[in-house]
Amino acid sequence: MGLDKIHEILRDMPLYQEILRAGREEGLARGRDEGQQAGQVTGRKIGIREGQLFAQRRAIMSIVHERFPKLELLAKKHMALDSNADRLNNLIVQLSIVRNEREATRLLYLESKSLTE
Repeated sequence: MGLDKIHEILRDMPLYQEILRAGREEGLARGRDEGQQAGQVTGRKIGIREGQLFAQRRAIMSIVHERFPKLELLAKKHMALDSNADRLNNLIVQLSIVRNEREATRLLYLESKSLTE
């Protein structure tokens, strides 16, 4: 008797059907659990990244508000374009050390222009 014939006979047995059903249910439950865990990890990573970007944007706006209040709109426009944490961090440093409003304007303008090219 060949394997196909044995499989056909087993497939019709109630015990075999029950084992298949239980295996499918267990597989689905495991898949759901693993999917939820993967989703939670991904969600946490996204949340951390978004929190970091929010904090950096807030720091930029605080610096601009205190040092160069006339440039707030330009800074907001720039931040709407930029979602790169490294660039935003660099902008925080640069805005902290520029000597005057003219340098800050040039910095924000050049940074924004580089994002749109």
